[in-house]
Amino acid sequence: MLGTKELRSGERLVLLRNPWGEDFYGNAWHDEGGEWTPEKVAQREIPVDARDGLFYASVEDLFRNIETTFINYDT
Repeated sequence: MLGTKELRSGERLVLLRNPWGEDFYGNAWHDEGGEWTPEKVAQREIPVDARDGLFYASVEDLFRNIETTFINYDT
């Protein structure tokens, strides 16, 4: 988990990274997902379809699909 983003429309997203460098997330907010309207693309902080393992997921999808999250503060 690298960060969070709240769009002007109110949708709350979490920026995640797959360390294997591919975007396997298949829900609405993956790189080619249907939720990315031109206005919302302008609010992204990562390039669309970069194939770098970075992708967004909604907060609701994250809580629905992940049982445990560990946080490591890098000092």
